[in-house]
Amino acid sequence: MVMNKNMNIVVQVHGEMVKNKGEDSYSEYIQDDRGYIGIYDGCGGIGSKRYRKAGGNTGAYLASRLTALSVYRWVKSHIGDIDYFMGNDVHHELQNYIRESLNHCKEILDDDVGIRLKGGLSRTFPTTAALFFYNCRENDIYLKFMWAGDSRGYIFDKYGLAQVTKDDIDENQDAFSNLTNDSKLENVINADKDFVINERSIVIKKPCMVLVSSDGVFGYIPTPMEFEYMLLATLERSESFHEWQNRISKFVSEYASDDYTLTIGLFGFESFDDVKAYYNVRKKYMYTAYIKKISAGRKREASVNLKQYWNIYSETYERYLR
Repeated sequence: MVMNKNMNIVVQVHGEMVKNKGEDSYSEYIQDDRGYIGIYDGCGGIGSKRYRKAGGNTGAYLASRLTALSVYRWVKSHIGDIDYFMGNDVHHELQNYIRESLNHCKEILDDDVGIRLKGGLSRTFPTTAALFFYNCRENDIYLKFMWAGDSRGYIFDKYGLAQVTKDDIDENQDAFSNLTNDSKLENVINADKDFVINERSIVIKKPCMVLVSSDGVFGYIPTPMEFEYMLLATLERSESFHEWQNRISKFVSEYASDDYTLTIGLFGFESFDDVKAYYNVRKKYMYTAYIKKISAGRKREASVNLKQYWNIYSETYERYLR
């Protein structure tokens, strides 16, 4: 957890299925009222080749860490001019910077025969990414999200959780249908083929949360409504940011079948109690409108019309995707 003098707070949740072999990574650069936060999810299936020269680690393991470090270095070189990140074409420069870094590593390991699992498509150093740059003003926070793949960026204000990034998948699915349909990633960072860094800029009022997450977090929670409620319920039961961080990690670890990474930036709050008070109304609403009804149906082993609840919830959840 990181806190600066202006009470901008970063809460980090990270877990691995195999200790020290996880294929998620993250990096951040915080400078007073401006900064960068990013998470990276190495694609284990298509990045399964292991490199002897890199300690037998997979290409996915290396990809997430190389990309996290590359973005950190790129941000550090420009952080003095935060408006630079808000420029329209800055994502092209970041694409090129990441590509050069991965290609350099590929050249170093090029003669490494390695070990690749048989069958299927493969890529050199494949990873997804979800990151944001922020610039806090008096009452507003200026945000630029960038992403590739199906890692996601969100904002969470008094109107609820809202997905800002759009998954790079082969079918036009929403966050609800994508939980049960196995979609193919169409765009991931890698050292073999062209990839795209998407971007979206928004301005929101403080106070608020801004989140970036790998699919190991949201992908194993039954519905987007329950993902939001998990954040609210663990917050209510905690007495500090550290306890909240631990409660989220414990909850996710019980669901997840993958490495998971979630980073939450909190902006404009005066204390932990201030955060709890701000989201208390939303927590009560979510419980009454969705969670109580969904839970009751499951306990009765009755058919729960989750699609009906999603259609209502999506009006606010997808407000930046429409």
